[in-house]
Amino acid sequence: MEVIGTNHNYSSQQVREKLAVPLKKVSPHLSFFQKNTGFSATAVLSTCNRLEYYISGRKEGASATLHFMAQKLQTTPSDIQHLFYHYRDRKAFQHLCRVTAGLDSFLPGEKEIQGQVKKHFSKAGENGFLDYHLQKMFEEARNLSRYIHKNTGIAYGKVSMGSLTLDFIRDIFPDISEKKVALIGTGHVSQLVLKYLRSHTRHITIISNRHPERALLLARKYDIKAAPTNNITSRLHSIDILITATASPHFIFTPSSLRAISRPMLLIDLSHPRDIDPEVKKLSHIRLYYYEDFHRAVVRNLQHRKEECRKAEKIIKKEAYKRWRSHLKSEPVPAIWH
Repeated sequence: MEVIGTNHNYSSQQVREKLAVPLKKVSPHLSFFQKNTGFSATAVLSTCNRLEYYISGRKEGASATLHFMAQKLQTTPSDIQHLFYHYRDRKAFQHLCRVTAGLDSFLPGEKEIQGQVKKHFSKAGENGFLDYHLQKMFEEARNLSRYIHKNTGIAYGKVSMGSLTLDFIRDIFPDISEKKVALIGTGHVSQLVLKYLRSHTRHITIISNRHPERALLLARKYDIKAAPTNNITSRLHSIDILITATASPHFIFTPSSLRAISRPMLLIDLSHPRDIDPEVKKLSHIRLYYYEDFHRAVVRNLQHRKEECRKAEKIIKKEAYKRWRSHLKSEPVPAIWH
């Protein structure tokens, strides 16, 4: 078993965007990946913070995988090698356990990653890309993650993109009760943000083009406004805070689309890939932040859970070793693994 990947500690958001694999494209992507690398069993985990390939059944997978990603980035393996990590066997399984438990997340202890891991491995399994080893290790990592969240306090307090976004906004505007907010997107992240935001302001408009019916349902649930995306720029002339969390494959906002807005605005882009062109930062009346800019709020949040994270790390180190050894004993290991 091997894992080759990159995350927020190793590479920029721009690099991860180029490598990203949307969940709906996992099956054709893994088929293409296997055809180009020769691997027989693979899974890919692609989130806003990471891109990882899990491989089974081949002695050395790093070189072929790095070459594959270099082609996607239109560069050479030697130019990007420093952006990736590589773990084998027990260390790879231990890494998967840390990822699934949320200990390797941008916000340590967050629970959303558990669902993301499940979806990506399930998608790989449904389409025949997993072998016994990867399937078993995935199940063990999920079980260990549930145990850790039940028996430690790593998720103590507010640990989600929604709570983190609110904390970040309130660092800039301590009182947002009269601030007018536009939230673009109706997916999971948008709903997390809305859940926390609504308790601090009622001046919220949720905007969606792909799922207008979902926007209406959320508007009714939280007693806020809903609006379509047509003439979206004109709606921003009265907005103080704009938050985007969509699955758009291209920029929704560029400098030219925001230059006509004269009032100061706070823009927060939680999307992957990004909704807002980084060039927007050059506009004097705009303050633009991406989720990677949340470092101060993350550090403050983590202070309350440092000891619990240490406990979780000890559990993973001990249990990953035990479960890996047990797995090797319970199933004959192909000679290629020796």
